[in-house]
Amino acid sequence: MWTYFSSYFLSLGQELRFEHYSKEKGLSHNSVRSILQDKKGFLWFATFGGVNRFDGVDFTAYTSDLYNPDYLQDDDITQLVLDEEDNMWIGTSNGLTRFNIPTAKFKTFNPDSTLKNQVCGNKIRALFIDRNKRVWVGTKHNGLCYYDSKTKLFQKVELNQVEYIRSISQTKDDKIWVGTYGEGIYSFDIDEAGEVTNLTHVKMKNGDQESSDNIVYFLYEDHKFDLFAGSRPGLYKLN
Repeated sequence: MWTYFSSYFLSLGQELRFEHYSKEKGLSHNSVRSILQDKKGFLWFATFGGVNRFDGVDFTAYTSDLYNPDYLQDDDITQLVLDEEDNMWIGTSNGLTRFNIPTAKFKTFNPDSTLKNQVCGNKIRALFIDRNKRVWVGTKHNGLCYYDSKTKLFQKVELNQVEYIRSISQTKDDKIWVGTYGEGIYSFDIDEAGEVTNLTHVKMKNGDQESSDNIVYFLYEDHKFDLFAGSRPGLYKLN
């Protein structure tokens, strides 16, 4: 059952003050799409102008180099996630890049029709690392796949020909949830061998009324194990 929230107001007892960082203060682009913090405390920002590292004072920008196929191939950075081996996985509009933070080495994955088990697309829109260390990759035109850290290969996951993946999450019961652009939510189980079972298609509803667009931007499970879905019409909760 989905619960729908159209608006929510939080009353604060004191005024919050924000410091504004922009290109004038060293950020490579004013639009920030994803943020993470590494084990040493550095903050990393995904922008339309590359990846930025922030040490609390200064920004260091990492931008594309088309002459180096392993480096970033596009400055349009869509998503950042960090694995247990200090690899930052970087989603871009031209490939998936793995950046090893301690060595500062890049490795970029792009589809190659001559090879098997390649990344499923180059326009990355969602990244997620599950409890079995799989790196899930959602693309704009080529659906869903994951990178197996043991085999070092990509595996495509078919979701009834859905092409545009916008968000990926995992719930307490190890089920994978996938938010799409226009097709609602899919969920499934996956075992240690990578076998996908129990594929389920869920469309968001407010009572008996289905959401007007079924575009899912974010999925999040809270400490009560309720799953929240952020969409354009509002916020939904699956009880």
